[in-house]
Amino acid sequence: FKYGHRPCHDTQQTEPSKRKFWEDRYRELVEYKAIVGNCLVPKSHPGLGRWVGKQRAHYKCMERGEVSPLTHERIALLNE
Repeated sequence: FKYGHRPCHDTQQTEPSKRKFWEDRYRELVEYKAIVGNCLVPKSHPGLGRWVGKQRAHYKCMERGEVSPLTHERIALLNE
C-alpha cells in the first residue's frame, strides 16, 4: 500500500450505465473545448473537472502497465 496511490481499475466499467456516463462526459468535454479552446478543465469545474482528472490518472496507470478502465479507443477519442 502506497500513500496517495489509488487503484487504477474499475471492475464495473463495462456496465452500460458506466459507458453512458463516460460518453456523456466525453461529449461535455468536446463542448468545453469548442468554447474554451482547450481541454485544461480546472478541477473546480463542476463534474467535468473531476472526470478529466480521473481520465488523466487512468492514463498514467496504463503507462505504468497497470490495469485501467481507459481503453485505447477512449484514448484515441480524448486525443482528437
